[in-house]
Amino acid sequence: MTEYEARQIVALTGKVWPDSPNTINCRLKYILGAAASDDPEQRDSKRFVVWENDAVIAHARTFRRRIYVNDQTMDILALASVCTDETVRGRGLGLSIVRKAFEQVDLGEFKFSLFQTGVPQFYEKLNCRLVDNKIVDRTNFEEPEKNPFWDPFVMIYPANENWPAGIVDLNGKGY
Repeated sequence: MTEYEARQIVALTGKVWPDSPNTINCRLKYILGAAASDDPEQRDSKRFVVWENDAVIAHARTFRRRIYVNDQTMDILALASVCTDETVRGRGLGLSIVRKAFEQVDLGEFKFSLFQTGVPQFYEKLNCRLVDNKIVDRTNFEEPEKNPFWDPFVMIYPANENWPAGIVDLNGKGY
């Protein structure tokens, strides 16, 4: 990814989440360093982007995350940073990029996508459903039972698959 492309993504995410604790330069460095990162979640992540007039107007990011549900290990598709510029909302761009991201599940690379959201109605249109598992991050040694997600709803894709009950150890920070 070029610096220009990364700057356009950062410009959009900065508009959508202006209160993020990460500075624009920090976000830019994160995106530009992903390909060379030792962290496979960064290095192997995928970004789905819609461009219009040389600007990013819709974005989503995915990566593989190994989680634990009780004693069961699962590799899931983590869906993060889904956003659309407010000036183009209602055109179906968010639906398009999330559908494209979920193709990784549809093609059998993952059984599920697990993610947080503040807008479950949007994802319900995409065959997602709410789950009520307790979410923890046991890599957080100071607060291993604390929920690492900040949005009020946790969802899976696809809705019709049998999701296990029990505590979900996200095995890392929220996304």
